[in-house]
Amino acid sequence: MAFIDRLAAVRLSSRWRLAVVSMIFMAVFVRFLVFTTRGVQDFVARTAAYRNYIDTFRADHSQLQSGALVRVPIPHDRRLHKTYLEPLVQWEYRDPTIRLQLME
Repeated sequence: MAFIDRLAAVRLSSRWRLAVVSMIFMAVFVRFLVFTTRGVQDFVARTAAYRNYIDTFRADHSQLQSGALVRVPIPHDRRLHKTYLEPLVQWEYRDPTIRLQLME
C-alpha cells in the first residue's frame, strides 16, 4: 500500500491520491474478508466430526485420572483421522498424560 501511495503521490493530487489508495485498500480488505470467512466456514464444516466425537467421548468418560489409558473402539467415521484422536482427548481434558488405545 505504501508503494502504491508513493506512486500515486508523483502523479495525482493529494485528494485523488487519497481516494485511489483508499479504494485499492478497501478492495484488498474486502477480498481478504471474503477469503477468511470462507476459510472459517470450511474449518467448522471439516471439524464437526471431531466435535461430535469428543462430545460422545466426554459423555462416556466424564472424569479421567492423570496418566489414564482409555480403550476405545476405532471410529467408523472416515472423516476422523486416528492420529488426531489422542491429542483431541488430551486437549479436552487438559492432560497430556492421557493415552488412547484404539481397539478393533
